[in-house]
Amino acid sequence: NSHLVRAAVDKVPENHLKSFGISPTKKDLLDSSQFKKRKTQKLNGRLLYKGWILIWLKEAEKVLTTVDNFLLKMSPGKIFHSDVKHAVYVDENFPISPKPDDVLFLVAQTHRPALPHRNVYRKEESGKKIKYS
Repeated sequence: NSHLVRAAVDKVPENHLKSFGISPTKKDLLDSSQFKKRKTQKLNGRLLYKGWILIWLKEAEKVLTTVDNFLLKMSPGKIFHSDVKHAVYVDENFPISPKPDDVLFLVAQTHRPALPHRNVYRKEESGKKIKYS
């Protein structure tokens, strides 16, 4: 699992696991990796973080093709229910966790119109203007 998923699952207090129907068995005492795996599976889609429901994809450990890598970012409507208005993809290697204000700013930017085309020029020492597209 990614370090983001492990961090989210590990932060759930042991006394709250029972409310999710998760309790350690005798086998779990012998092999803690099985208990962690079961916790990860049962908590998927059930944890709330700063107003966001955390969902991890089961096949996320596989290396994705370039096309598949951009699917969530470009087509969240193909993955989520039609009631979902916004989805944020955070790569597990992203160095920081986005703050709610960052997410709200980005969502607000999706509603603005495209900027008008503008020309960019650079002036050479000779005084000649060079246009960049």
